[in-house]
Amino acid sequence: MAEMKFKFTIQPYQTEAVDSVVGVFAGQPFNDHFTYLRDVEIKRDVTNWMPSDEELYMGFANAKVQLDYGQLLDNIHRIQARNNIKLSDSLKSGGLGVCSHGNIKFEAY
Repeated sequence: MAEMKFKFTIQPYQTEAVDSVVGVFAGQPFNDHFTYLRDVEIKRDVTNWMPSDEELYMGFANAKVQLDYGQLLDNIHRIQARNNIKLSDSLKSGGLGVCSHGNIKFEAY
């Protein structure tokens, strides 16, 4: 049987997009470990029917973003300026975290 081979071509626009996304987090401290909580199969009955906070957050987790609002916005401004994108006035915060009102937009052709 013939061996299957993948051939990848590095596209400059893809590399630039990745560099821009990574640039949003410039200054984030390096973290060489991750968090993992193992599911211990807890039996439910009428006395313990509610999951604990620990159970709600079981699984893999990345380190928390330690950059503040100002640093994130500065990083986004730097990327927007480099790509000739109108600078965002502020970041929007919501239930899922913080993002730029203008966001960072990429188009693939």
